[in-house]
Amino acid sequence: LYAKLTELEQKVADGMQLPVGAAEFAEKARNSKLEETLQTKETILNSLKKEAKTSMLILEQNIGVENLEEEFRKVYFLLIFCWWS
Repeated sequence: LYAKLTELEQKVADGMQLPVGAAEFAEKARNSKLEETLQTKETILNSLKKEAKTSMLILEQNIGVENLEEEFRKVYFLLIFCWWS
């Protein structure tokens, strides 16, 4: 499908007339490719969200909810200290 789209785009670039229905085909092919890309990005985003939630749950279990903010402060100040060094 993508190869056919590329072929049609090359014909247009060369100044050739496209057969009837070719423009609609090209538009559908582009939309299909864009939709596929969007679905892939949404899948990756959802996966990252799940990983972030899992990481927070693990941190809460290991550190405890009340100590999570304190641990964040320690890491923050450590980064500031390293930056000044």
